[in-house]
Amino acid sequence: MTDRTHDRPDDHTHDHADADADQYGTRLATGLTALADAPAPPSRLDTAWAIRTGRSRLRRRRAGVLGAVAAVVLGVSLVGAVLPSGDQDTWTTRTADGAPGLPRFGPVTGDDAMTINVTFGWLPAGFDQYSYTVTDASTPSKRSIMAYGQKLGNGNPFNPQISLHVYSPDEKPPVPDGNVQTHLIKTTPVNGHPAYWLGSAPDTPTGPGGQRTLRFRTPDGRWADLTSVSLDQVALEELLPRVAAGVRTGRKTASLPFTLKGVPAGYRQTAVYFDVGPVPSLGLPWVTHVDYALGDAQLSIEVRPDVEPDPEYGPQQDSQFPPAELPKACKSQEGLRLCVQSTDGPAPFAAAGGLQGWLDRVTGLGTDPAGWTVDFVR
Repeated sequence: MTDRTHDRPDDHTHDHADADADQYGTRLATGLTALADAPAPPSRLDTAWAIRTGRSRLRRRRAGVLGAVAAVVLGVSLVGAVLPSGDQDTWTTRTADGAPGLPRFGPVTGDDAMTINVTFGWLPAGFDQYSYTVTDASTPSKRSIMAYGQKLGNGNPFNPQISLHVYSPDEKPPVPDGNVQTHLIKTTPVNGHPAYWLGSAPDTPTGPGGQRTLRFRTPDGRWADLTSVSLDQVALEELLPRVAAGVRTGRKTASLPFTLKGVPAGYRQTAVYFDVGPVPSLGLPWVTHVDYALGDAQLSIEVRPDVEPDPEYGPQQDSQFPPAELPKACKSQEGLRLCVQSTDGPAPFAAAGGLQGWLDRVTGLGTDPAGWTVDFVR
């Protein structure tokens, strides 16, 4: 099968792009076992952050995917607008009282930790918790955002989730490998551009586990994926296309609550996470991580409010998978708790003073986001 639809649409004719998209939508008879984990942000099992939270978080996320198998009832009351700010920063969401939410975005300066290339423009009411993820600063496609809604009740313990991932302009969406067939089912165009459900059969628009994924072209020609978990399948027929129609692409940088006095030679930034709300932050108002690697050794800078997490959302105690304790160096400053931690301990970082030497480079900027910065390396 000739597959040219991953390329950017011809700028001179939509017909050519649609023809390519038709080719793309005929059928992908390839595996989709990896899709079962797609709603969650990329796994943090290879970072200090993941091990800090223990295996409970991974298990809870997988349970969330499986929870979608249950027919969670979600009525039309879900569809209520949550719009970004219309002020100078059109990428920053607003809280219920109209105040700017987190993270707050600014211009790309070239020396930032967290630049994203996509955001939601519309979400259902109640989706006011977020996980922003950049897992490889040099690869634009590895930047995503997850929105979490309120628990739906009826005995279901999981929060509904909608994740958004956009590919770079010249990037082909990945073809998963595995033993489950995947089919692209053409659906109503989004903003006049081709759109498809990623289904498990030619007439079944849902994927394994009952989740829905809508693949569509953004106005600038990129492919993007929206994936939902624990949402009513009937509501999703209209809900996800509406979310997709509001997606914004571009480049913005998140302001961070700390500065770093230089990056020692030989280190590279590997990932950034900014979680907002007690569900993704494990009981905290928010938490951010910036991860670095020296060879195969990794460390994570964690900054959060200096408060006790709500135990309802924290890692669940488990005799088989107890939460792991990491070697770390911490301090409290300006209402923040700042830690540098690593599964590898301090030894690999001895030339930079170990974990304490890294912590000495970190300066908290307080709890008021107005004082945070996009230029965090000084």
